[in-house]
Amino acid sequence: MRAIISTLVRRYVAGDISLRDFQDWFIPATWDVAKCPDKEIVKAVRNIQLSLAEFSSGDLTEAQLKNDLAAHLSAPRPWLRFQDREPRLVVTSASTKTVPVRV
Repeated sequence: MRAIISTLVRRYVAGDISLRDFQDWFIPATWDVAKCPDKEIVKAVRNIQLSLAEFSSGDLTEAQLKNDLAAHLSAPRPWLRFQDREPRLVVTSASTKTVPVRV
């Protein structure tokens, strides 16, 4: 799951996929992340959710969102570098679009 999330975040930051496409995959794929035994993944997903929520509420511009995500990806161990913060809002999508992903 780490590799998939990292790849899709990188693709979004690089402009290869839209924010909508990233969210359409990310939100349903990580909906039940709390059940994941890897607490580093849980923490990273929650921080991505928080960044998306801050963007959605207008607290971040899209450029700031990309910078925030890119900064975490460029860290030597990005799964440990996310700030310790809990999401205030979970962004949801009503889209039925599916993105094929191997787990």
